[in-house]
Amino acid sequence: MADEGLTQWLIRLRAGDGEALDRLLPIVYDELRGLARSLLRNENPGHTLGATALVHEAYMRLTRRNQIDPNDRSHFFAIAAQCMRRVLIDHARIRGAQKRGSGQVALSLEHAGALLSDDGSAERSSSTTRSKEIERAQAEDPTPDA
Repeated sequence: MADEGLTQWLIRLRAGDGEALDRLLPIVYDELRGLARSLLRNENPGHTLGATALVHEAYMRLTRRNQIDPNDRSHFFAIAAQCMRRVLIDHARIRGAQKRGSGQVALSLEHAGALLSDDGSAERSSSTTRSKEIERAQAEDPTPDA
């Protein structure tokens, strides 16, 4: 019976029915979570995305697509799995960028020395003073962000 409902909603989804994906999700939710758990087993321990979050993010991405055109049940799950893998890849890229200092100010060693006192220890000045010093150094020697 569930397969009949699934088939009907897949047919409506192929026809471009905007409501079909919303109605399809409750029917396939448990299977999508199982698929997400399977994909997460291949990730590093301590991954910050859980199966539920992965399913929800993939669903959000699927709803943003103009049209999803699954031929059958297995094709729909293949599309969903591909979307989940893309979510995991994007998540890894963002985390990797954060680890490598994404958004950090590039500062040459020459100008970084201005933030240290004569004895090589960090100055005990306010963050406003340091921010102004960094801005001044960047204005003198603008280095392209990596």
